[in-house]
Amino acid sequence: MNLHKYNSLERGQGLIEYVILLALVAVVTVGAVAVTGEGTADLMEGIVDTIGNGPQDEEGPIDLEGEQSFSVNVTLVDQNGFLIPNVPVLAFDGDGNYLDLQQETSTNGQSIFTNLEPGTFAFRADYRAREFWSTVVGGPPSAEVEIRVENTGFAVFVVNASGNPIQDVTVAAFNEVDGDYAGIKGKSDAAGIASIKDLATGSYAFRADYRGQIFWSEVVDTSKTGNTSITINVSQAIVSVSDREGASLSGVPVYAYTENEEYTGVSGRSGSDGSIMLDLPEGNYKFRADYDGHAYWTEMNKVSGESKVAMQVGPYSVSVDVFNQQGKGLNRVNVIAYNRANNQPMFQMLTNKKGNLSASLPPGDYYLRVFYDEQEYNPPDFSVPATTEVRVELELAADKGDLVVQVKGKKNSRIADTYVLLYRHTGRYYSFIEWKYSDENGEAVFDDLDEGKYLVYVYDWNSYRWRWKYVNVPRNNPVKINVN
Repeated sequence: MNLHKYNSLERGQGLIEYVILLALVAVVTVGAVAVTGEGTADLMEGIVDTIGNGPQDEEGPIDLEGEQSFSVNVTLVDQNGFLIPNVPVLAFDGDGNYLDLQQETSTNGQSIFTNLEPGTFAFRADYRAREFWSTVVGGPPSAEVEIRVENTGFAVFVVNASGNPIQDVTVAAFNEVDGDYAGIKGKSDAAGIASIKDLATGSYAFRADYRGQIFWSEVVDTSKTGNTSITINVSQAIVSVSDREGASLSGVPVYAYTENEEYTGVSGRSGSDGSIMLDLPEGNYKFRADYDGHAYWTEMNKVSGESKVAMQVGPYSVSVDVFNQQGKGLNRVNVIAYNRANNQPMFQMLTNKKGNLSASLPPGDYYLRVFYDEQEYNPPDFSVPATTEVRVELELAADKGDLVVQVKGKKNSRIADTYVLLYRHTGRYYSFIEWKYSDENGEAVFDDLDEGKYLVYVYDWNSYRWRWKYVNVPRNNPVKINVN
């Protein structure tokens, strides 16, 4: 039978019947209006309109301009069918271009990508620092695709040079191709075994982090072997703690730090002989001892085998020298030292005749307040133990003074009308300043002289010779020069 032809005839017959029906309704309507009036006419008009519009499509008009978007449900499973959550899945088009679309698998291992334009797609799961791909899918309609990974368990043995197990060592897996962390690690047990579970099959290197040092295994293919080992060379650092006089100190906590000043987690207290043994992997270390509320550090030490480290703790001896511009030490200068961290005074002392004082200070940053001749001076800050000798130069105004010269004769008599000449030291030579006659008291007074060295000449009329003396200004007593 010609189905297409049958359908055309059937549609034609239906059309004829539909026209006849409309005609009958029109006749009945005219009669009814004539009998019943305009109300019935309105009612019949509505019926005709309804019939005239024809049957309605309940789903609405069909959109013929474009196709609808669709979604893809991506499921990530291992070889045993277990769903894998919390793994990023990325969407690519059929040509391998990343579409900037990413979803993380849910607790049921699924990522759903919605509102995709018609086309072909592939999906990639980044799992354990490796890439796993789906097959290429297209749509619409919506589709489902699965990404399957091969998981395996792996064991890493952590041992020392003698083959003895080392417990509580963290071991992490890294992708051999690009060195990326695989996002999975384990900790060695009493047997030295670190179990790495759910590791995707491939080539890896394993890293052990032990007391601030890093140790690596060989690169292994987990599809060919189920275990590998990491050997850690453990050494002993014997740290001896004493005070500045060399006396051993017990009960002092000692801590080990790497050369990057990262704490290794290794510590202990000095014993009765002032020493402690710390087990550390071979490497470079600094040691810190906490004593009397302060931290004391050693220099960097190479620890290999059995290594001995000596450290002294306690306050450092610090000397302070105060002097003027000419380098002369200043006596009885009041010096106060403060801790920069909390502004607490640490000591207050006076300098001796040489302008020096000695005190004890623990490690820290300090500043001084110096008081001299009713003036306060603030020299630069300093740190202990980096600086244990502090030199403070005070810029003082030049002292002025009067110089009284007494010219003496026989039996301590005073000689008047005698030449008195004054010279000042100006480096290698003495330069003439001024001259005067001695008065009736045998004195010549030179006023307001600057601080420094001077030379005084007096002429002896009896012998016709010059007498002289070297003097310093300022001075409290007259200069006596005997001409007989």
